Amino acid sequence: MPFVPVVVMDKNIPDTFCVLPWVGMNVHIDGGLAPCCYQSHNDVTHRFDHYPQWRGQGLHSLKQNLSQGLRDDRCSRCWKLEDDGVKSYRQNWNDAYEDQLQSIYGTPTDQLHDLRFLHLDFDNYCNLKCIMCHPTVSSSIETEYRQNQQAYEPFVGRPNLSTKPWHDTEMFDRLLSSMSLVQDLILTGGEPLINPGVLRLLKHMDLRKVNL
Repeated sequence: MPFVPVVVMDKNIPDTFCVLPWVGMNVHIDGGLAPCCYQSHNDVTHRFDHYPQWRGQGLHSLKQNLSQGLRDDRCSRCWKLEDDGVKSYRQNWNDAYEDQLQSIYGTPTDQLHDLRFLHLDFDNYCNLKCIMCHPTVSSSIETEYRQNQQAYEPFVGRPNLSTKPWHDTEMFDRLLSSMSLVQDLILTGGEPLINPGVLRLLKHMDLRKVNL
């Protein structure tokens, strides 16, 4: 019988609850929005240019289901892990926000909560060509792919390579102005530490208060 980790929740909070749709946002490399990186890209319905509306009405049904004890299909990866006796992404982040769970759970599902968790996939800008990587997350591999497309396609298919980064927009400036309450920041790419957009982001943050 597999070991099932014990996750202590307030008795008034259903065991399907996840903090991330309330406080979190993951921006995919193509600008698609999700509460976290575990949600399937096939379930993405909004793009970064509409993130304030998405965080409100766009997540309303998901937050309703999770706060009423219903397993939403958009969170199937976490349900699968938990059914297999493995601690899930949902449970890990509930633990991380344990001292705030009650107040977050009490926030109406159609109301914006403070943005505290950000996972940003900036773009595929990268100077490396790691063997396990892909043109969508390495500009160096993308260059090779475009030069040798026929040879690459059996291995990588026909990737959707975006031309304009989602963070090269006025909406990114609006996001930068609302960074003061972010507690947890995950940066992925490409290689985020050589991306000029990341430098702009970090200049707007008090890094003494942020878990990177």
